[in-house]
Amino acid sequence: MCERLGLWRRLERVGAPVVVGAAGLGVIDRRDIDITISCVALNEETIGRITSLGAELATHEDVRQVVIRDDTGRWNTDPRYPDGFYLGLEIMSPREKLWTADLWFVDEPERQPDLEHLRRFAPLVTDESRTVILALKRSARTRGTGDDPVPGYLIYEAVIQDAVRSEMELQEWLNRRRSESATHDEGPNAS
Repeated sequence: MCERLGLWRRLERVGAPVVVGAAGLGVIDRRDIDITISCVALNEETIGRITSLGAELATHEDVRQVVIRDDTGRWNTDPRYPDGFYLGLEIMSPREKLWTADLWFVDEPERQPDLEHLRRFAPLVTDESRTVILALKRSARTRGTGDDPVPGYLIYEAVIQDAVRSEMELQEWLNRRRSESATHDEGPNAS
């Protein structure tokens, strides 16, 4: 899919691309790929390259949709993340399956959580932990409780760092994490 688009070559014209998320960790369970591209600077020239890339990709026969989003300056509403530019793609694979690709262009890669997750978890993923992660991701998605889905990185952390091995253990782990977070938020400076 990415080869047919010449995606890697195109991304390298803008910065240094790295496959992150589930695909980067080898725990992909749905047709979605995340790539973070480290840029020297998110200046006018780089942003021009990003938007031109989006326009080029929009005309490719395998691309259904391109979304371009500015998450810099006042548009970056989450201080945990660096400023970035986003391209969201819907792509038809050679087997006629629709994939999504999330491309994040950042100039502060050391602040980008998905790169930190890759550095932190990739060396620790084993065949056994991969199997557990995939099972937990599938069950969390198919449970259909109406709750927000569990972010993948929390499942990676629970399985790899804290040896969670079942849905029940994951739920207990998430509950502990929420209660610790609430306790932390109610510290001496809480309003």
